[in-house]
Amino acid sequence: MQASSILRHLAPEIQHIDSERWVLRNVGEVLTTKEAIRYALGQAGALPASLRQQLRRLISSPLLDKLLGDSKAYLIGTNRLIPPLKMSRNRANIPSDLREDQQESAVQHHANVIRDVIASTLAEYSRVSSQRDRTFPERLVHQREGKVNLSDSELRERFAHLEKRRNELESAGLLDTQSTGRPFAVPESLVETTRIVLSVYVEDTENKLAVFDDVEKRIALLKQIVEKRFLHTKQFSIDRRKGFIFKSGEHELSPDQLSSGEQHELVLFCELLFTVPTDSFILIDEPELSLHVAWQLEFLTDLQAVTRIRPMEILIATHSPWIVNDRWDLTAALSGDLERNASVPKTVSSRLGTT
Repeated sequence: MQASSILRHLAPEIQHIDSERWVLRNVGEVLTTKEAIRYALGQAGALPASLRQQLRRLISSPLLDKLLGDSKAYLIGTNRLIPPLKMSRNRANIPSDLREDQQESAVQHHANVIRDVIASTLAEYSRVSSQRDRTFPERLVHQREGKVNLSDSELRERFAHLEKRRNELESAGLLDTQSTGRPFAVPESLVETTRIVLSVYVEDTENKLAVFDDVEKRIALLKQIVEKRFLHTKQFSIDRRKGFIFKSGEHELSPDQLSSGEQHELVLFCELLFTVPTDSFILIDEPELSLHVAWQLEFLTDLQAVTRIRPMEILIATHSPWIVNDRWDLTAALSGDLERNASVPKTVSSRLGTT
């Protein structure tokens, strides 16, 4: 595939200067053809069929053929801290001084993604709540017929679990903290009619809160991964309005005040947990960029934790033995033309599925 064709389809923000030079319009940086291609591939997201064929030609592997197949393939490139551009293709002829808008950082972009995911989940929660509330009287009258209602002890247990669940969702940033009122305490003895009403109420509330199950798992894992990386002086939290909040003591930090390594890890795991679809084939180029050796040693463990809640196949290209750690059984050395190309990683981590 011609370099100009790759850039035209994948990165309209790159402008052709001459046969060997390109300019990245949003920052005014001049790139060589090789640098421009690497940028375009990093911005591509879903890999077109033509690029899949290129991968097959570059890496001869039955496993790669199987993984690419008809599945969706995504690349998380080395330029992952370059913010996604909002420019549409039909604005290519606008003068450059009008195109150089201040772009949000990659970290801020992903904060907005998580904010939107939470907003979408809250909308679904509202829909389910409305549906359950609307049908509550009818189900209270008819649905309990022939059913065994919860006992007093079961009600106490389920109410305690609901309170715990609400606290978890508040901690995850999915629900606002309730500043008034106190948890409902189920009396020691209930009359039958009250038991029926509370049984329906408990089932309804459990159904409503179940809407958050998937996104809460992803947020909890992201927080766990990020908090292991952050220094003790920094705090990271999820906020339904801002997406992310970073603090040092009482002082709120902007995304660009994070270290390069912190930004790389945050963006990469946000991509995996919130952007790429499940059951995709993911290519990650040089995950070790800007990472402390201790972080690199934990990378595969964290990656496998991601695949346990979001099934996907992952192929890693890396120069770092610390990324591989003790999992050399997952690696394959590249050979042939690629091995002679110093710009291409020499080790590829082979299959990181759900096993």
